[in-house]
Amino acid sequence: MNNVTSTLRHSWLLSLTAGMAVSDSPWNKGWSAADQAKFKKSADFHYAIGPYMHSAAVDSHVTGFPYTMTPLPIAFPQDVATHNLASSTNRQFEWMIGQSLLATPLLHNNYASSNLMDIYLPAGKWIDYETGQSYQGPTTLSNFNMPLDKTPVFVGGKGILVLRSAPSQPLKASIYPISNNGTSYT
Repeated sequence: MNNVTSTLRHSWLLSLTAGMAVSDSPWNKGWSAADQAKFKKSADFHYAIGPYMHSAAVDSHVTGFPYTMTPLPIAFPQDVATHNLASSTNRQFEWMIGQSLLATPLLHNNYASSNLMDIYLPAGKWIDYETGQSYQGPTTLSNFNMPLDKTPVFVGGKGILVLRSAPSQPLKASIYPISNNGTSYT
């Protein structure tokens, strides 16, 4: 695995956690413009979900439940398929961020030569954040392609995200069509 690939995979991992820092700067190590853009995309995503992550952190503080990084066996205790995911072949670590985002970064495996991974989606409707493709869980997406420039999350659960685009812009609530019985708003 080369250092750029490792750093890009690591940047996606950290973009899905409360704090983001990486040890290798793409702006002073001779990275290509394409790789710099991939790195910036992960940092921009982390910035965009900041309000959503803050809300999850406040919920964690109030309730004691780990909303900012919920292991799937805790988020879905009745789903026995979530209990040994990380130890399965070609499987990655997955967790919920808040009640609407399923984090699925490619962390280990032989990602130097492959972008393929298996992703488990618990019961319910899940939408690929980047493509809008819908999936009905429970299901396993076998050999799912997770290239270095793909945002590794699915929207499900409540299906509501609060995002920001710039400090001078208002926050934006994105409501995804998750409910199978129609959607109602209060």
